[in-house]
Amino acid sequence: MGEATSAKNWQGKSALRSRKQKVVDTQTNSAREGFRLEGFEGMPAALRSRDPLLDTSRKIRTESNAKKMRRMQLQTLTGQDIFMHFLDLHLEEFPEQKEQMQRAEYLEILFHEFVVQLTRLFVACQNLPVPQMWIGSSIALGFDCGRLPSRAPSEETDIRSS
Repeated sequence: MGEATSAKNWQGKSALRSRKQKVVDTQTNSAREGFRLEGFEGMPAALRSRDPLLDTSRKIRTESNAKKMRRMQLQTLTGQDIFMHFLDLHLEEFPEQKEQMQRAEYLEILFHEFVVQLTRLFVACQNLPVPQMWIGSSIALGFDCGRLPSRAPSEETDIRSS
């Protein structure tokens, strides 16, 4: 979270490394929207299949460079793209059950809850006294996609309360 992700003397970072990180930050979504994606567990195939080194020569196609470029690829995604990939269940296979929610129903509830909870966090942050040291602050989002929930009211209540 935040435009800046580094400061000199913060957690032992030198002034040079801090300046270097600030240059990198200008190329990421941190500069545009104030946040960026650092990692993605359970990355959907549509995002995983994007090869960040596709248009490079074979000389620089190393595992180390691939990791760096994948990280930069994630860091430059906009909020809209992050959520599009985060909520992508179109390739997931779920066992068919008679009274289960459809993917769209489940995702609508999930997205609504993410918006509600992130809005609450935003309001809480706005109400904090300033200045605050937000360098390196992170938020993790997640949900269970092992099965689609049933349409029972108790299932929706469980989703909304977790």
